[in-house]
Amino acid sequence: MSRNRAEYESDRKVPLPVTPALRTFMTSGGVDASRVNHELERRSGMPVNINVGAINQ
Repeated sequence: MSRNRAEYESDRKVPLPVTPALRTFMTSGGVDASRVNHELERRSGMPVNINVGAINQ
């Protein structure tokens, strides 16, 4: 997610904030936190299944 055009056109990665609500969600049951971290790093913009036991695609 880019906040402005310069970020959108840049090759540099912009850090994604991990809010308290997101942190709570990531540590709740049923969420694969390592998958969440991987997908946040990957930043594909595509929806992915982050449930525990989800099949990696």
